[in-house]
Amino acid sequence: MTPSLLIEQVIYWLQHTKNKMKDLNYDHSLYYSLKEKHKSLEIKDFKTKNILGIQFITDHNYKKNQFTIEILYHYQQEILELSFYKEISNESKYISKISIPKIFPMILESNYIQKDHDLSIQSTPHFINERTVNQLLKKSYHLPIIILYKNKKCLVNPFILNQELYGMCHIIVIPTNREVNYVQINYPNHEKEKIFYEKSFLQTLIQHIRYYMLQENEFYSFSELQQFELLQSYQDDALSSVEVQELFLNEIKNIENNIIDLQKEYQNKKDILEKLTNINQEYHHLLKQYDESPIITIHQDNYKEYQDFIFSIIHKTLMNLSPDDTYRKRDLLKSIERKHQL
Repeated sequence: MTPSLLIEQVIYWLQHTKNKMKDLNYDHSLYYSLKEKHKSLEIKDFKTKNILGIQFITDHNYKKNQFTIEILYHYQQEILELSFYKEISNESKYISKISIPKIFPMILESNYIQKDHDLSIQSTPHFINERTVNQLLKKSYHLPIIILYKNKKCLVNPFILNQELYGMCHIIVIPTNREVNYVQINYPNHEKEKIFYEKSFLQTLIQHIRYYMLQENEFYSFSELQQFELLQSYQDDALSSVEVQELFLNEIKNIENNIIDLQKEYQNKKDILEKLTNINQEYHHLLKQYDESPIITIHQDNYKEYQDFIFSIIHKTLMNLSPDDTYRKRDLLKSIERKHQL
């Protein structure tokens, strides 16, 4: 069995089942999703667990229940997990019979499923004589083997038992003339268990096999695989301890560089302040020498504006000079005015 053959069988079943999806147009992708009224199909390749998952759900139908089929294919072990669930609403008017979906026998009894050594997975028990069984049991099998002895009849109905444990174990019926009041289970690890007849014997056998399967195997549901996938995406985005440490050290380095830059900027501003202070002191000293002659500093970008402004001050000063002012001051101001006009 390969993933493509498995999906092909599922698509074929969906096209011929009573729950047929009208808009089903599979594009051979390992990531496919389709939702219709009361039905949904999802095919997804779960890379975190190396599993191909197929899920088909019918819900909110007139029976007020939900039926889920899940098929998981493990790439590495090349094994299949087949499961189905039925959730019955409190509003349901009746409880329909729960039966194995037809897709399961289609898969398990196809030519693509390998035999478990000499035993095939089948929907009916194996009827084999005791000598042949003894030869078979010398080999190792992947699934448990339940051996029922039939003297007129078995302790439990082998067909019902096979239906309940279909695909989880092999049911072998051995004709015998002896009275045997137990059932023998041979496990893949070569352990043997004899279970003697008791009340509700069928359920006892079913529980033994299911308990063994749960203990010896790691099963996932489709939703669990989705959660693993989501968790893995979070972990991929998360930083490792080494990356966090590196980021922290880089941040410290950036802070240290910022401190150095601020110190340089502070020193530059301090130098500018000191320079301005010295210039101011020189201006102050000049002002003391020329109390009546203010000194103005002019920025070169605004020289024309300041020039016009100074000329207006000079002109007003000349107009307001009294005759008794010294010749030197008047001559100096007129000289400046003439230079400006030139």
